[in-house]
Amino acid sequence: MKKASKESCRIARYINSWLTEYVPLQKACSDHTVKSYYYALSLYIEFLETEKGVDPSSLQPECFCR
Repeated sequence: MKKASKESCRIARYINSWLTEYVPLQKACSDHTVKSYYYALSLYIEFLETEKGVDPSSLQPECFCR
């Protein structure tokens, strides 16, 4: 397995803190919302890997740009 780049580790930390700290504090947020966001991000990262050939250990901010 390839070693994760510093950038991909930073992105993973941002995603984790967003899911565990920011989203649960939102006024109209439920546990189901957090699970849904987690699942959607997992599907997107899987899409990047299978369709775009982007290894999760080499994620870049450009992967999350429009």
